[in-house]
Amino acid sequence: MLLIFNLNTYLAYSVPLQLQRIIFIVVFITTFVMPVLFTMFLVQKKIIGSLELEKKEERKLPFIVTAFFYLVAFYLMRMLPVPEFFPLIILGAALVIIVGFLISLKWKISVHTMGIGGVGGLVWGLSEILYIQLTMLFILLILLSGIIGTARLIRGSHTQMQIYSGLLIGFAIELMVMEFYSV
Repeated sequence: MLLIFNLNTYLAYSVPLQLQRIIFIVVFITTFVMPVLFTMFLVQKKIIGSLELEKKEERKLPFIVTAFFYLVAFYLMRMLPVPEFFPLIILGAALVIIVGFLISLKWKISVHTMGIGGVGGLVWGLSEILYIQLTMLFILLILLSGIIGTARLIRGSHTQMQIYSGLLIGFAIELMVMEFYSV
């Protein structure tokens, strides 16, 4: 949302500043604060070992709860007087989480690269929908993806296939949601 409101497009100007603040609060609480608090609660109760969710078995409950909160954010955004585009961004992120959860039932995938891939899909879709050049931003996201993927490899958290798959899946899902919006 920060990205969208800081681009020089009609989306930034079509939403009054007070409503932008409400959107930030809703999105921040539902997509960050609540999932983090819930995951910290699980760590405190020793249901999971750490916030890093290294074992794929530990990912199930945090994934489900995080997807739930993203769907709550989607629902709340649909109630606000904003263009349909805004709730769809949240829906795309929720779908990335749900697909990540489903894949994680059988195979460990990089959620970090799914996330940055989703942002890349959003930026690519924004450039197509709004007919604006976001090349430099997209290049920055590619570099950031490389840094994130490399860090995950150095830590030994993932294989190259898990990293590339996460990046591609996150990108594809968010881009498909953006393409759906433009239809």
